[in-house]
Amino acid sequence: MKRLFIIVSLFFLATSAYATHMRAGEITYKWINTSSDPNNPTYLTYEITIVTYTYTPSLADRPEYDISWGDGTTSTIYRNEKINLPDSISRNTYIGQHTFPGPYTYIISLEDPNRNGGVFNIPNSINVPFYIQ
Repeated sequence: MKRLFIIVSLFFLATSAYATHMRAGEITYKWINTSSDPNNPTYLTYEITIVTYTYTPSLADRPEYDISWGDGTTSTIYRNEKINLPDSISRNTYIGQHTFPGPYTYIISLEDPNRNGGVFNIPNSINVPFYIQ
């Protein structure tokens, strides 16, 4: 019986280590226009920076993300930097560029299914995807 309890306990610990990691994040953008001519395709080029904070020991590490640009397209951006901080937290930085098809208001977004468990204001947070825009 004691052996069964230990095996079941280890299973639950291992499952939680695989499943959760996402703590916080933000998306910032910068206009990187290379032309003053609105008819030039690079006129609507932006650089985005995504910073996420994750639980370092988790095996659900993300070296890349698929980003929705808000214009019906997506692309993969790759991690530029990972800094391990105190208390088992990592700061991850991803940078990408995109040229939009025309002037409009676009919502850039990222979704990750591995939100942290135990978030006080999100009931059953481990089953709610992490989303930023």
